[in-house]
Amino acid sequence: AVQICCWGQAPVLLQLLRGAGLRGLSAMPARAVLGPGLHLRPMLGLTRRALEAYCREAGLGWVEDPMNGPDGSDRGYLRARVTPALADRWPAAARSASRTARHLAEAQGLLDDLAAADAATVADGACLRVAPLAGLSRPRQANLLRWWLRGQGLGAPSTARLEACLRQMLDAREHALPVVRWPRGEIRRWRGRLYAMRPMPATAPGPWAFGPEAECSVPGVGRVVLAPVRGEGLDPGRLDASLRLQLRHGGERIQLAGLARPAPLDELFRKSGVPPWIRDR
Repeated sequence: AVQICCWGQAPVLLQLLRGAGLRGLSAMPARAVLGPGLHLRPMLGLTRRALEAYCREAGLGWVEDPMNGPDGSDRGYLRARVTPALADRWPAAARSASRTARHLAEAQGLLDDLAAADAATVADGACLRVAPLAGLSRPRQANLLRWWLRGQGLGAPSTARLEACLRQMLDAREHALPVVRWPRGEIRRWRGRLYAMRPMPATAPGPWAFGPEAECSVPGVGRVVLAPVRGEGLDPGRLDASLRLQLRHGGERIQLAGLARPAPLDELFRKSGVPPWIRDR
């Protein structure tokens, strides 16, 4: 099956009415990576009328997408009711909209290049360092944040949410632990770094039965297994069928070799660089 996509002005108008930025207004690329292959749209520059005329001349039939009708969707309404009126007044409107979309795509490419250059001095692995990020202008901060989140598959929050994120993350006290959430993700600050992740699901405290030969799936944490290792670890002789797994309640202490008394687990987490939002899990 082949899907024929005509760009025209309706998608541009729709994105404009939604308040989209450059990426949304440039929308469909003629060539994009899709999994192990490519997604090609060689007919984006053709109008619907031209494609219909060609199909009629060649004796080809087609199937109309019901969503393209005036009552199917906002895009269908624009195509059926608005763009014909525009074409009557400005016959080249579709070609002009396509040309504008290409210009916007080029501009977005330049912004992506700028974000990649800024990331070279701001990024620390998968994190962003707060100090150099704060040294950028506000538009470059927002551009880098969008690029960074998109690279992690989290999408970008709304403009208002993004501005609130920059304000809270950059203006927070040194030891504060701010967090900004949106439906697809969240950003946290800790030790001068910004961390982006999917929203952390709620989890129950347990306990769960957990034997030496078993594995346990803990909601909000993941799959827990016992793996044989050499050297440091748990002595299998001390494990029995009554072993239980549960989340922390706080105040736990652990005896480590070389220490005169048990050390608070939270202190060990802090010294080991375990982020605060992970410690209770």
